[in-house]
Amino acid sequence: MDKELIVFLVAMNIVFAVYGFYLYYPQLIQTPFFLWIFVPDCPIAALLFAVLIIFRKEKNKWWTFFAMVTFTALIKYGVWTLSVYFEQPSYYFGGDNAGTIVFNMALHTVMILEAFLLIGVKKVRWWLASVLFLLQDVSDYFITLPFTPAPILNKNVISGITIFLSVALPVVYYKLAGSNKKIPIKHYGFLHKSKQI
Repeated sequence: MDKELIVFLVAMNIVFAVYGFYLYYPQLIQTPFFLWIFVPDCPIAALLFAVLIIFRKEKNKWWTFFAMVTFTALIKYGVWTLSVYFEQPSYYFGGDNAGTIVFNMALHTVMILEAFLLIGVKKVRWWLASVLFLLQDVSDYFITLPFTPAPILNKNVISGITIFLSVALPVVYYKLAGSNKKIPIKHYGFLHKSKQI
């Protein structure tokens, strides 16, 4: 991967993370400290991506596990955010904050796309990540409860999608790991021959 691209990706995701933590601040101050790890989903995912890019040469089992976790988080929470916006388009796109919403949509779309830069490293036991994200779902829907500007009307549908992604995305990562021919970004240098760890 080119040095310039690395610097851009790291800087962009750090900015994303700072912006995200700022947006989550009202919820964080109302949440017990020991539950903070379950609240700012997207900022943590962006920050993890930046860290993984910085230490991309490590490629040990811990790097690989966190690559799978970050891949899952970037797509899952990107999809969740876009789903919430599209659930009530008249509310989110019809007011004075429409520009901010479009900007946030662009950020979360980038999150989804950049997740695929982590594909191609060693295969890991996908179920570990699924368990982690299912615990996150328990927190999101029964304990910390994410703040949204408007109530989620189809909560069962949205939660069903996210729970499905908690299981499906680690499996997708596992299946794609090492599949150089299936990923059009192999020249970025992330794709290597897969190996079970």
